Amino acid sequence: MWQTSAVAPACKFGREGIDVVIGYDYGGETQELRIPGVVWLGLAEAIAAGRLKDLDGGWLAWSLAGGRARVVDGYVHLAYGYLHRMEARLPASVWQQITAAVRAHAVDALPVIEADAECQARAAREARAKLGGSVPGVDGDEW
Repeated sequence: MWQTSAVAPACKFGREGIDVVIGYDYGGETQELRIPGVVWLGLAEAIAAGRLKDLDGGWLAWSLAGGRARVVDGYVHLAYGYLHRMEARLPASVWQQITAAVRAHAVDALPVIEADAECQARAAREARAKLGGSVPGVDGDEW
C-alpha cells in the first residue's frame, strides 16, 4: 500500500525494509527512488527546516554526516553516505513535490509497501546466491 498526497500528485511514498521508497511518474515512465530510512530522516528534517530551499549548481550540505544536494540541468542530485558514494538524481519538478509533501507533513508516517513479484523474485535469487541452495521462508522451507 502506497501513501499519496494532493500536494505531490505525481508521487507515491512508502517503506520497504529499511528503505523509504518514492515512486513517481515522469516523462511517461514510472520511476523509483530508494533512500535508506536513516538518510531520509535527515533529509526530511533539512527540508522541513528550509535548509534546501535555495538549491543551485553548487553543493549545499544538508547533513553533518555528509548529505548534500544541488540542481544541475533541471535535476536534483542528492549525495550521501561515506565519501558521498551514494547519489540519487531526480527531476526538479518531482523534488518540488517531495519537498511540498514533507512540509505539509503528508509523509510523516509512511506505510509498508508490499514488494511486487519481480522484486520478491530478485530478493530470493540474491539470497540464494549468498547462502547457496534453498532459502528458508522463500523456497517453502521453514525458518
